[in-house]
Amino acid sequence: MREQMFSGTIASPGLGVGLALLTGTVSAAIDIKPGTSDDEKVLFDLAVQLSKTDLSQLIESLDETSANIIEFQLALLEDDDFLAPVIASIDAGMSAFSAWMSMMDAEVVDYDNASDPYMAARAEDYRDLQARIGRRITGGEPELTIASENSPVVILTDQITPSQILSLEVEKVAGIALTGGAPSSHASILARARGIPMLVGCDAEMLIGKDGDLVLIDASESRLYVNPSEDRHQTFTSKLDAQRIAERSMQNLVDHPAYTLDGVRIQLLANVDNPVLLDMANSQAFDGIGLTRTECIYQTKTLPTEDEQYDVYRKLLQWADGKPVTIRTLDAGGDKPISGVTIDGEANPFLGVRGYRLSQRRPGVFNVQLRALARSAIHGPMKVMIPMVTVPSEMREFRQRFQEVVLELESEGVACAVPQLGMMIEVPAAALCAREFDADFFSIGTNDLLQYTVAVARDNTQLSNLLKGAQTSVLRLIGLVVNDARNMSIDVSVCGDMASDPELVPHLLDLGVRDLSVAIAQVAQVKHIVRGWGKSTTQEKSDDRL
Repeated sequence: MREQMFSGTIASPGLGVGLALLTGTVSAAIDIKPGTSDDEKVLFDLAVQLSKTDLSQLIESLDETSANIIEFQLALLEDDDFLAPVIASIDAGMSAFSAWMSMMDAEVVDYDNASDPYMAARAEDYRDLQARIGRRITGGEPELTIASENSPVVILTDQITPSQILSLEVEKVAGIALTGGAPSSHASILARARGIPMLVGCDAEMLIGKDGDLVLIDASESRLYVNPSEDRHQTFTSKLDAQRIAERSMQNLVDHPAYTLDGVRIQLLANVDNPVLLDMANSQAFDGIGLTRTECIYQTKTLPTEDEQYDVYRKLLQWADGKPVTIRTLDAGGDKPISGVTIDGEANPFLGVRGYRLSQRRPGVFNVQLRALARSAIHGPMKVMIPMVTVPSEMREFRQRFQEVVLELESEGVACAVPQLGMMIEVPAAALCAREFDADFFSIGTNDLLQYTVAVARDNTQLSNLLKGAQTSVLRLIGLVVNDARNMSIDVSVCGDMASDPELVPHLLDLGVRDLSVAIAQVAQVKHIVRGWGKSTTQEKSDDRL
């Protein structure tokens, strides 16, 4: 067979070799002739009861984070009001299958139309439940089963649901590749937590094959090879063996501080895309949290209340256990729309009302978040920063607004505090004049800084060569910010993808960066790189180096 190569978007990094297992989701296009209304309602009720049993048993075997994802689905099945439209449709003459699939399609349409990667996590939960009940009604298997006893498999499919991920025997799965999906989905989160390499958004031609084809998945280079050549297979296997040896070595030191060869202490902090990930991460491996993206808590049908946000921020501080926690205020807009908050119909949303610019125009929403942050700041060393800062007046206004919120809470007799207040540097105008901003700290967001420097959207795969080629320009901007921060005697960290890039971490260290906020799954690798870096210039020495 001829070798085929497919590309995709990285949802969970890693390498894997296995045999192809092609599968698919339940389709609403299946034509099922309805029986009597009573028979269809009995069939639907049986499917619901069996699925509730399936989900309850699954929850009992899961960690808290995974269980929370599945408990949402179980709660839906226990809600008579939620199921009522299906019963009504059956009474109107529809089959149980068609009534259920149609109702669930309507439930997810609002999320899909938002075209927001974070919304995919909630839409995915509905699709997961839709497929589960659909399979039960049609007599199919409720879970994704893997028959292979000896060779691991690479699952090739259009979508995979969170419950399917949770039901997999990890040792039997070398990787997953989807034609659909999103890196921010619950399935992607769970794949990362379980160390399963996964690509999303692959070409649909990937599914034109057969079970048992040899597959190489390189979810670090965004590539998938089906029926690889002998040379490709041999080279890939050597790379995989080397990675496994390196991973074992890195894991032995992951809970220890990171020192360079010259004894310089480097702070390794966690990037938190979704707080649920922390339930599966060891806080001992990190020096705190360097970036918390709060957009995920806004991905509900109603905006989060002050108390709901307070609980989330307090738990972050508890997890860090005395180490610093940096929380970014809502960074909506651009490619992250939020219903009822972001502005619809902007001609160019990446250059429009996003980040702090949006917060200024939504004072009610912003005030709720600031109150929750001020209240939770009493529980530990919190740092709060605003995104998309362009001119110094924005930072001055933010500081004044936060202080007003604290005075308001104090007048109400509510315990609160003013944390360190800083800013994201992701706009070249801010990077060039960082010294002019009244900030307690800087956090350099390299993803946006890169796209705004190069004038290329970061998700434009056709121009990815320009993004790669412009890294030198961005490193120069980072050097300017580091120098300004040093002269101002304030902390500066890098929290974008560059901080987790094995090729770029040494360059950041060369520039004087000493705080790196990295993807949770990459901390061991970054610590390994730090421990191998050294400079001949004079550095502070430490006898405590490992």
